[in-house]
Formats: sequence, C-alpha cells, structure tokens
Amino acid sequence: MAPCATWFPMMSEAELQDLAADLEVNGLREPIMLDREGVGLDGRNRVMACVMAGVASRFGIWHGDPAEAVAYIIWLNLHRRHLDASQRAMIAARLATMRQGERTDLAPNGAISQTDAAKLLGVGRRTVQRAATVLDQGIDELVAAAEQGKVPVSTAAAIAEQPPEQQKQMLALPKPELQAAVRELRDEASETRPPPPPLPPPPTPVLALVPGEEPKVDWPIFPVPYLRHAAPAGPCPLPSRWRGISWSMRSTRRSTV
Repeated sequence: MAPCATWFPMMSEAELQDLAADLEVNGLREPIMLDREGVGLDGRNRVMACVMAGVASRFGIWHGDPAEAVAYIIWLNLHRRHLDASQRAMIAARLATMRQGERTDLAPNGAISQTDAAKLLGVGRRTVQRAATVLDQGIDELVAAAEQGKVPVSTAAAIAEQPPEQQKQMLALPKPELQAAVRELRDEASETRPPPPPLPPPPTPVLALVPGEEPKVDWPIFPVPYLRHAAPAGPCPLPSRWRGISWSMRSTRRSTV
C-alpha cells in the first residue's frame, strides 16, 4: 500500500464483520484501487473483508498523475469514511512534511506545510500542531488512540508532553479521571506561564513651534495596544480633543491645531 493510505485508521473488528456480511450478500461493488505499478491506493479494509467473507477481490487501475496520488487517496477516504476532526488532524500532521518556519520557496518539491495540510483535511492549523506534538512526543499507544479517535487530539497533546511512563499511566485511567488529570495539567501550565510584559508608557505629544504660525500639537503614532485598550464599553475615556477622530487598528498619526 502507498504510505499515505496507511495513515487512515483501519475499521474496527465489528465494522469489518458488518462489511464482510454485506459482501457475502452483494459481492464487492467497489474495486480495490492500484496505481499503474501495482501499489495499493485504496481498499485495505475491503481486502480484509473479502478474505473474511470468502469473496474474490476485484482490482482497478488508477491512471491519474502520480503527483496527485496523495490527493486522490485523501479524497476517497474523506468521502467514504466518517473521521472526526482529531483523526483528520493526525493525518494532516503526517502529511505536513515541511518543518515549522521553513520557507515555501526553499522547500523540496512535494513538501506540504501544516497550513496546506490543514486545509486539505478540513481542520484548523492549531489542531494540526497539536497532532504533530502527539506524533513527535507521544508513545505508540497514545498515537494509536488519537488516530483511532479514542482520545481527542487536544487531550492527547497534553498527555504527550509528559514523560513516557506518565503517559502510560494516564492512558490507563477511565475517561472522567483522564479528563480531570488533563485539566489539572493545563491549570499547572497556566500558573507557571510568565505574565505578559507590561506596556511601555504612552508616547507624549510633540509641540511644534514654527515662527510666525500658531503652535501645533503633533500626536505621535500610537501602537495598536493603546488603541485597543483605549476603547472599553461605556463612556468614551479619551480626552475631548481626541473624540470624533476615526481610529483604525493601524498606527495613526493625527495633527490638530
């Protein structure tokens, strides 16, 4: 089988039994797809169900562009399988072959970024990043649980950051206790996270004195944090000379007489 085809989880034993029972009655309606070199692209579960049901397998040849084989495999599985967001994120994390921060114009041919993989699998980039944490740091049992949809990828990412022995212990917990343990880990992480740096003092206006003209106050460029925090709900907190000015999220320069 093509490597990408093996990233999709196998059916459970009960699902394979149901598929085998259907094959005994209706036969194999969709062929197992191969490329022109005989490499399997789709149909691992159907092959196993055919063996269980004693039904002869039937094969088809895909004549598309080899460069599009990965997209073809993903399209087939996403339209046939009922995979949740966590399972799709795990596949996207395997598909993303570009390193974090790598420039796309310098990446090798065929390299896929996390953003592109997330779009292809229909998940968020942050979810793919969590799945990558599971693949990089998680034990095999944790990776398998996330790929099979038994543990959400957000939970699996929190577990993966722990030592291997602790990962095993957490996976053995019942679901309510596992969720409580993960919440405790997140609370500890938030307590140890350093506070954001304080904002610098706001800039002061510059009084421009031009001989023969009235003085002008040149209001400096205000960074976005000041504009964002200067407009809470309720009465306008800005000085009267600022009111009526149309502020935007971009840095703004305003001169008044």
